[in-house]
Amino acid sequence: DGEIIHRARLARRKTHGSVNILPATVTTSDMDYGDQFGLGYFDNADGSLSHCIWVNPEKRDHGTYDIKWVIWNTPEQYMELLQVIKSLDDQVHRVKMMEQAGIQLQDFISYPLRQHNLTRRSEWESANHAIAYWQIRMNDIPACLARTHTKTKTIQFNLELTDPIEKYLDTDSSWRGTKGEYIVTVGEESAARRGSNPSLPTLKSSVNAFSRFWLGVRPASGLAITDDFTAPPDLLAHLDQALPLPQPMPDWDY
Repeated sequence: DGEIIHRARLARRKTHGSVNILPATVTTSDMDYGDQFGLGYFDNADGSLSHCIWVNPEKRDHGTYDIKWVIWNTPEQYMELLQVIKSLDDQVHRVKMMEQAGIQLQDFISYPLRQHNLTRRSEWESANHAIAYWQIRMNDIPACLARTHTKTKTIQFNLELTDPIEKYLDTDSSWRGTKGEYIVTVGEESAARRGSNPSLPTLKSSVNAFSRFWLGVRPASGLAITDDFTAPPDLLAHLDQALPLPQPMPDWDY
């Protein structure tokens, strides 16, 4: 069923930050080890797979069941999959799964702090864990900004960008990274072009920090405290308003 599941993954509900990896072998090869299995529904109008979960049991009898993929499109489908998981609870003592974009799993747990305290340090501990295991960066600043559209007031600023990758590239490489000076426009029609305008405020940033801002990982005012991201206070305030994005969720391991 690998090809079928892969098509369903590509057709799933997508949110800000979602990632598609097109070759079907990415899915089929990931299914081809261990004691894994899937449960789901062929409820699309054409009879194709509409929503499902894919499970990798750490122990087949009582868990933990690591739910690797949750594929769905509508809230009703998501709730139906949660009911499928719940139906296993007479046998399976613990499941582990990634939160979906915009959904906090703790909302489904009665007395979450009590559950955590009662199960603490046990094999079936109930807990939330957060980890950033993926990394995304902009490789083409003008191309990324050209695809950026906001409904906020248009702002312009100079961007002085550094790129740590430059020192790792071969001297004959045609691509030299993103380092340089740009005039950036953020608004309904955004853009970035090489150059500098002395009448505009200036943002100094690494491409890593600017990528985090552009994706909505953290607001400009927060990055100014913790990362390589420096600008006048007025510009930081405008940037906070310019890209009020939800937290990006890639939702596909790679």
